[in-house]
Parts: sequence; structure tokens; C-alpha cells
Amino acid sequence: MATGLVALAALAGVDEDLLLDATRYGSTPSKRAVKEKARAELFSRGPDGLRLVMRHVHLENVGVQGFAFEMVQELGARAAPVLVEFLGDEQALTRQLAAWYLGFGDTPEYAAPVLELLSDEKACGAAMRTLGKWRVRAAVPAILPFTRHERETRRVVAINALRDIGDPAAIPALRDALNDPFFTVREAAARALASLGRPAEQALLRALPGAKGGVRRHMVRALGAMRSRRAAGALRKLFKAEDPFVREDAAEALDRIRGARPVP
Repeated sequence: MATGLVALAALAGVDEDLLLDATRYGSTPSKRAVKEKARAELFSRGPDGLRLVMRHVHLENVGVQGFAFEMVQELGARAAPVLVEFLGDEQALTRQLAAWYLGFGDTPEYAAPVLELLSDEKACGAAMRTLGKWRVRAAVPAILPFTRHERETRRVVAINALRDIGDPAAIPALRDALNDPFFTVREAAARALASLGRPAEQALLRALPGAKGGVRRHMVRALGAMRSRRAAGALRKLFKAEDPFVREDAAEALDRIRGARPVP
């Protein structure tokens, strides 16, 4: 199937022509004038203008997708009801983008239809991000299994969403993710744990004596990032660790706890 401007140009209709004019490249003064006029017309339509753009956002045209995002920002909370209409669209990319755009507004009252997308393989990543931005605690049980998803990027998105939500119920899964084979996942988990404060601090202090290898290093870094004064004694003991990297991490963590180093 044709994509981009070719696909849009192939669609017959006044509205499609208007969208084509609004998103095509303005290479001459006359073309730029036509483009600005078309953009102004679509913006003037408000939610109906966004609705028109969203009907064609699946064409994988960067111009259409970028224009949709501009309209979402311009409309603010008024964009949310329109985007919700497209969460069940037959086009996977449309569902994904609708969920993604919703995360740029503060409208958690629409969490229910976004939660349903967690079972949508194509749109679940965008749904998790938005639910995280909205801090929807009810989403935590459904997001937790994604921390063990086969795809690295999906695990990172899930962990970042859990960090944004800030529910201590995620601590065991985040602690397990410190042993992930991918560095990106381990780092995301360490940042998430550091953001959870005292509950995560207690869990890390309990687990630190028995931790080994990379897991131990990430725990040490997380305790340093959260400036855990209660961890000072345990960190000093690591000065005798065989692994020089562990000793270095422990020293840096203690410096951060004392305020001698900024938290990255």
C-alpha cells in the first residue's frame, strides 16, 4: 500500500486536499502561502480538525503525524476526547499514536480505555507510557508482567512507567530487573528504585549483603542516588570487596550521600 504524501494525494475529497496542502513541503513562497492557509483552516476547526488528521495519521507520513501532535498541543484537554475515539481504530499505528499523544496531556479520567490497550501488542508500549505519565496506580498489576517481556525496549518502557507511577508494589519486579541481561534495562530499574525512596531503600539494604556481580553494583548506585545515609555502613564494608569496580561504586555512592558528588 502506498504511504506518505502519495497515499494522501490518492485520496479524493476536499478535506484530504486540505490536509495535503497543510503537510506538504512549502518549497516556494506561493506553496508556503497555501500551506499556511490550510494549516490555519484546520486549526480553526478545533477538535474536528484533529479528528480529520487522525483519520489519516496511519499513513506513516511524518508531516501528518507531526501536524497531529501540533494540534494536540494546541487543543490541550480538548484533544483528549478525540484521541480516545481512535484508541479502538482498526489501524494499529493510529491506536498507538492516539495513546501516545494522550500522554502529553493531563487527562487521567480517560485511563480506562488506555488500560485496555495493554493487551494490544502494537499499542501497549504507548499505553504504558501514558498510564505512567498519568500515574495510574490501577495499571501497576497489568504493567508488571512487561518487566519480563521478551523485548528489551518493552521492558524499559514498563520500568519507566512504573517509576513514573511510583507505587512501592513494583519494587520486587524492579529489583529482579537489576539482573536483566541488557544494560539499558538494568539502568532503568536502578533509576526507578532510586526514585521510590524509603520503601526501595529498605528493600535494597536487605538484599545488598547477598547480591553479587552487576546486581550488587546497581544496588550500590541506586543507594547513592537516593542519598541513603542508612546505607553508609554497608557501603563501607564493600571497600574490601574483591571487585575493584564495586569498591569504586561504593566510594562514589558514599560521596553522593555526603553531598560531595552530584547525583547524575
